[in-house]
Amino acid sequence: MFGPYRLDGLLGQGGMGRVYRAFDTDQDRPVALKVLPAALSADPEYRQRFRREAKVASQLTDPHVVPIHRHGEIDGQLFLDMRLVDGDDLSKVLRRDGPLDAESAVRVVEQVASALDAAHEAGLVHRDVKPANVFLTRGRPGGPRFAYLGDFGIARSASSSTLTATGTTLGTLDYMAPERFLGREVDARADVYALACLLHEALTARKPFAGDELPALMNAHLNLAPPRPSATHPVPAGLDAVVARGMAKDPAQRHATAGALAGAARAALSGHVPAAPPVVPLEKAAPVAHGTEPLRLDVPEGVGQVERWLVAPGQPYVAGTVVMVVRMRDGQSRPVADPQAGLLVVPGVGPGSVVRSGDALGSVHRVGFSAPAGLSRPLEPARRRAPSTAGILGIGAGALLHLLVLATFELNGILVMMWLSGIVFGTLAVDNRRRPSWGGGRRVALVVVAVPLVAAAVFLALVLGALPTGYSSDTPDNAAAGIVFTVVALVVYGLWAVSLWSRPARAGGG
Repeated sequence: MFGPYRLDGLLGQGGMGRVYRAFDTDQDRPVALKVLPAALSADPEYRQRFRREAKVASQLTDPHVVPIHRHGEIDGQLFLDMRLVDGDDLSKVLRRDGPLDAESAVRVVEQVASALDAAHEAGLVHRDVKPANVFLTRGRPGGPRFAYLGDFGIARSASSSTLTATGTTLGTLDYMAPERFLGREVDARADVYALACLLHEALTARKPFAGDELPALMNAHLNLAPPRPSATHPVPAGLDAVVARGMAKDPAQRHATAGALAGAARAALSGHVPAAPPVVPLEKAAPVAHGTEPLRLDVPEGVGQVERWLVAPGQPYVAGTVVMVVRMRDGQSRPVADPQAGLLVVPGVGPGSVVRSGDALGSVHRVGFSAPAGLSRPLEPARRRAPSTAGILGIGAGALLHLLVLATFELNGILVMMWLSGIVFGTLAVDNRRRPSWGGGRRVALVVVAVPLVAAAVFLALVLGALPTGYSSDTPDNAAAGIVFTVVALVVYGLWAVSLWSRPARAGGG
């Protein structure tokens, strides 16, 4: 038992939970009960969104949406109570009976499109349109079958992200739109893409792209041309163009709505051949030859969850480019940069994956082998900052100040003055040699450590320099000691001046 539900058998399972044939003892009726995974149920952000959007989904009145009777939580696990459809899902039908004829395939797509358009008008994006979520009633032998679209349990509002805090990617890779792999904004057109994939599979009983590994499927959805159903089965040629447009890499080139795709498919059955959009990758990829290596980077704090990629396959970038964003344990987003220039060949991890420093995140073509398209000249070496006019004037004014002190103050005052100036300028010289990437905290720590060390070093140099002159506090007119003190301070001052010319350029200047 699961609360008031008697579990009579497992209907199916996947990454988003298990679906049982169950009996609701409260309402005295058979139902399809979906129980979501414990990891999702424990995610506070997902729980809140699930409750809100399951409520919206339960209010959809389109006849092709599987009705949701009830939703909530039992023993810490989220669940959906749905109508039990007397029939099979489209995936099982295709495995058992082979591809549908063109008329039946288009009729199924029309009914699924009706459900999707209703959801989109309510502000929901399904995000997991696939044959396993399309249920066909048994109907009369030889007669049309009524289609339902189910599993709105992972539907998300159009403004929601692709990920949950637990690292679960919402959706199925075989039908996932290109923009979802790149962490870009997702809207109803991602469902249009999946519906085109479903149309292809209904016509051919084959998934759009071969393979079951993330890198291969990601590369296919991002870069390969949409498949042509007529290449493997005798279907009207016009359906090739419908699939091609629905699976366009650029969302703007797809059908505006699911209903528009279904309408184009219906027209194609009548012999109308719509124009297919140009087949171009989401980002134009440069040809890559040999010289590819795994992309291994340092992840902040050693481990994080991939939120999104900021570079697309085939896109060249310069050294220091932030290539992806990861989410840390505290929920904060942090950038991951590549210290070398390169061209991303293919990402090896998708949104939601947990990655660690040193993991192979994908493959990259390094500029060191041969410069890829887009990088026509070698990267410039790190520049050194020239001192500003103010810095040059400061050096001159400081030198003049030292001469005035030497001419005006007694020897004891000169000692104190030279020691203090040595501490100041010695510390500034050390600070100018710090790494450009150091933040404010590390810079403060450097100064705190440098001040006493520089103070001791300058004092020691003054004492050692003054010993041969016989200096003491009772001989304030010891000219030789005064010269030694001034020379020591000016050496430190000169080191600071040299550090102005040799310090590395920092991002953003200054």
